[in-house]
Amino acid sequence: MIASPRMPISVVEELAAASDLTAEEYGAYMLLRMHQWQYGALPTDSDRLSRIAHVAADKWPQVASAIRPRFGPNWRHEDTHRTRQKCAATHERLSNAGKKGGSSKGKAKPNESPTFVQASSQAKGQATSLASFGLEPEVAPRDGEASLATEASDQPPFPAIADPQAACEWLLERGVFPGDLDELQRLLVAGKLTPSILARSAL
Repeated sequence: MIASPRMPISVVEELAAASDLTAEEYGAYMLLRMHQWQYGALPTDSDRLSRIAHVAADKWPQVASAIRPRFGPNWRHEDTHRTRQKCAATHERLSNAGKKGGSSKGKAKPNESPTFVQASSQAKGQATSLASFGLEPEVAPRDGEASLATEASDQPPFPAIADPQAACEWLLERGVFPGDLDELQRLLVAGKLTPSILARSAL
């Protein structure tokens, strides 16, 4: 597997390497290194090497003799090999870290309450609402009917929690039915949620 599509080079080192090479020799030298970078190794037979280096077969022996000292056994360029290994190791480390991060995304931690958005999503899939507990949303009362707050006037309401998110968390800690969360949150924020209303929505 290719370590990276970009092969890092040192300008100073490359200028030094090119100082005693012709343009054709240096071009062949770099093409061989780039092949090694992409595929991990070079072939050892002359015909394939000359094709990779874009050098005519009759000129290859002369070019090869000029650049061969810059390669190790089996035409391996050691600096290119070491740099490629480091890049591959870095890529693997980052890839593994990304997989670990992605696998934990969206998973709730133990003892962690669902967020308001998660609770709302759950509520959408539930058919039961406050109506199943005999409760109606607190809108303007119809003639002859009492609102939720009036219905439960026999018990003092819980202290109001002005922050909707904090109110949501408070309700979730008490195990309310997700389908009732919006209505109960509104009552709690308004300071009109009584113990009897809360008890009717306990899971």
